Amino acid sequence: SRGLGDVYKRQPYIGLAPAPLARALKYMRYNDDLVVEAPSIEATIDYPLRAPITRQLNCEGGFTREQLCSRIAEVYQDIFREEQQTSSIPEGTVGNICMNRAKTDGRYSIWGHFLEDLMLHTVYYDPLRESIRLGIDS
Repeated sequence: SRGLGDVYKRQPYIGLAPAPLARALKYMRYNDDLVVEAPSIEATIDYPLRAPITRQLNCEGGFTREQLCSRIAEVYQDIFREEQQTSSIPEGTVGNICMNRAKTDGRYSIWGHFLEDLMLHTVYYDPLRESIRLGIDS
């Protein structure tokens, strides 16, 4: 019988909440490979926000695979924390068949998913613009 660790060893997704992120990083392959040489890049965050935002990610000497995933997760954690602090609507669920996160009215108007639902599966890097786009699933 396979243990949970075996599942994470084969899992290409990176959880964005603290506990899933820690598990994914523990089993990440090639985590020390330099994947972005630029010390500063822009990340476009659009899901599940009302409108896209851009955040600057910094890492002296460029980003290893692990550093890039960690920085992306930190940005998402900050966004969800700020949404909770600025919303007059508490986080909650809607529906009885598919339990989704209710839309809140904070700075980002997050809808549809809790942070714990989100998984990073792809990072698209544009070296000319020194920017990334993210592939996020739930």
